Order: sequence, then C-alpha cells, then structure tokens
Amino acid sequence: MAYFYEEWDAPGFVLPASFRLTAQSTVQEALQVFYAAGGYAFFKVTDPEYYSPAWLAFVGGLYRKIEEGQYRPGDAPFQLPLTEAQRLSLIQQGVPAVFTNVNEEELQ
Repeated sequence: MAYFYEEWDAPGFVLPASFRLTAQSTVQEALQVFYAAGGYAFFKVTDPEYYSPAWLAFVGGLYRKIEEGQYRPGDAPFQLPLTEAQRLSLIQQGVPAVFTNVNEEELQ
C-alpha cells in the first residue's frame, strides 16, 4: 500500500542536511524545517496508517520541541509559508499560535 511521505521509510533514506537542527537553532529555523518537511500536512493527519512512521516521528518530535519552547528566539524574520486560508484553517483547528501567527514580535 502506498502512503504519504513513504520515501522517509525507504532503505538508505538520509535526512536532508537542511533539516538538521542543533541546540543553538532558533525557533525561526525550526519552523522553517517543520514546514519544509511537510508540517502543514502533519496538522491534517487523521489516519496515521496512511503516513510514513519515520516522517510522523520526525515532524511530530519537531512539533513538540517547538511547542515546548526548546528553540531560542532569533533575530531573523520568518515568513509563514501558508496562504491566509491555510493559516485560518489551522487557527480554527486549534493549532498553537507559534505555528500560525508568526511575526517578529511574537518570536523575539
């Protein structure tokens, strides 16, 4: 059965270097990785069996770390990679504000 993000479970899959964060990474960098790795789709998962377990673990772990404030605020602005309709959909869904209302004042 095919499923979303199945390449994450393929033999030899290597996490892209641009997705690697450190203890010194900023919340802006973490959000960039979250959305680049498919973070918007993560918020729409209703049946996990149709998604890669490795992808769910990575994006879910990153979500938890961002929500818990494990990344420091940075100076660089972050452009939320969502349309206004997507952003409003996530707000209505109850997604934490750090993932939907990103602006410089909130992240500093």
